[in-house]
Amino acid sequence: MKMSGLSRLVGMLLLPFLVSDAALAQTPLPSPKKSVSAQSAMLTPQEKEAQKHYRIALEAIKNNDFSTASDELKTAADLAPKNALIWYNLAVVESKKGDSALALQHLQKAETLGLPKSLQNDADQLEAKLSYEVEKENKSRADEAKRKELSDRIHTALNGIGQQYSCSLNARGSQSGYWAITNDGTCSIRVDWNSQVVSDLRTNGLGMIWTRHYDEQYNFNLADALPDLSVLEKSRMFLNCDADGHWVVIAAKEGKTFQANVNYPEDKEYWEQGIRKSSKSDNDFRTVAVKKDVYMYFKDGDAARDAARRISDAIRLCSGTP
Repeated sequence: MKMSGLSRLVGMLLLPFLVSDAALAQTPLPSPKKSVSAQSAMLTPQEKEAQKHYRIALEAIKNNDFSTASDELKTAADLAPKNALIWYNLAVVESKKGDSALALQHLQKAETLGLPKSLQNDADQLEAKLSYEVEKENKSRADEAKRKELSDRIHTALNGIGQQYSCSLNARGSQSGYWAITNDGTCSIRVDWNSQVVSDLRTNGLGMIWTRHYDEQYNFNLADALPDLSVLEKSRMFLNCDADGHWVVIAAKEGKTFQANVNYPEDKEYWEQGIRKSSKSDNDFRTVAVKKDVYMYFKDGDAARDAARRISDAIRLCSGTP
């Protein structure tokens, strides 16, 4: 029975080289036989072009140039789209390049077109390998999508929470400052708090102004916090504060603590006979490690309750609770 052009191309070009994955990369090209040369003369121009690209692909494979091999095999496949062995080779090359999903598509196409029995065992092994890798990649992408969704939701919950505040301490003085949450979309947050308390002790006959600066930084994981935050009214905090202030309190779960670094120098301005003199304490800007709940001040009660709700949402997200 007379062989078709495609069958001749398969017999002449592909079968000698398609033994296994390893053979594809390592087997040298055999010397052409006279019968092969005779058959080559009978190829159509398109088949000869496919043969040329396939041979270039084999040379590229021997040199571990899988990018070129892939390009050449794709061209050969375009010229001989029903050649199962070209698609099989392309699957092997794409596997070597690390594109398991595309390799599996090419392999399945080759199997649909029909592979020789001599390659079936190698094809089955390759399919198992590629299927495992594709499943692993899909799981990794799904996990990454979940992490991104969590990150976006945490960022949305905590975005923009911050407050400038001031509090009149009646005759004693006043406190003012600023705090803010810094979050990068993970469950770890940082709360920065910078404030200054000024007390005019001249009203008590001491003849000096006492100033203390607070520079506090809290770093902790939201999963370590209780989700149901409390909002304290001013009477629960600064009894002498004239501002209608509210405090959001982030409390640690049982057995958990939040660590804070606090810098607090003391400035004292003495008044002697109407002349102001200044001095500083010996422990300026000393850093101490304290473990306590985190208090965040808001002038407005609605703003405090909104912040408490949003932070609670973030805590539940990080704790994996609804």
